[in-house]
Amino acid sequence: MTDTVNNSTTYLWYDYETFGTEARKDRPVQYGSFRTDTNFNIIGQSMVLYAQLADDYIPSPGSSLVTGITPMSLMDEENALAEAALGF
Repeated sequence: MTDTVNNSTTYLWYDYETFGTEARKDRPVQYGSFRTDTNFNIIGQSMVLYAQLADDYIPSPGSSLVTGITPMSLMDEENALAEAALGF
């Protein structure tokens, strides 16, 4: 019998959104993740981080229609990817 309580194998599920469709020039805008055990039960808290938009970058309007994330909505978010990276 396997003891699933002490099983240390976990999976990290993540997704991120950008302000466009070209990975070489578009910037990430949102990162989300959560961790599960081998039975796909969520462990701990999920994480959602938002990037701050640079003043010299114009996002694709189509990406805002798809993601629902607009430059104005980013101004309301409390955390930023750059700030979160400093904590790692």
